[in-house]
Amino acid sequence: MTKRAFVIGQPLAHSLSPAIHNAAFAAIGFDAHYEPAEVPPDELGLWVDRARSRETLGFNVTLPHKETIRAYLDAAEGDGRLTGAVNTVAVAESADGALVLTGTNTDTAGFRRMLADEAGFSLKDQ
Repeated sequence: MTKRAFVIGQPLAHSLSPAIHNAAFAAIGFDAHYEPAEVPPDELGLWVDRARSRETLGFNVTLPHKETIRAYLDAAEGDGRLTGAVNTVAVAESADGALVLTGTNTDTAGFRRMLADEAGFSLKDQ
């Protein structure tokens, strides 16, 4: 079964994510397809309900949903919990067979690394 992954938001015409991820899937021989999903704010909950599927790997989240997506997830971890904003959601099966959606935020790790590499500044303990 071909797995599916998405980038969700509105608008998405500018997103390079599908080209990048599909090239990566092809390069490693992974049977998956990454696609954009234009999701208006008033349809976010319905879209997440439909995405909760064994064929869905997960999805990336962009504007305007990075904060509102949390209401539709089972859990947030790491910087997704700390910041209140999520940009990555994984779909996994729990021990009892239920599908669980867990969100995190990878933007913050990149920002911290940029501060350290470019400005020599650390946010540790702050």
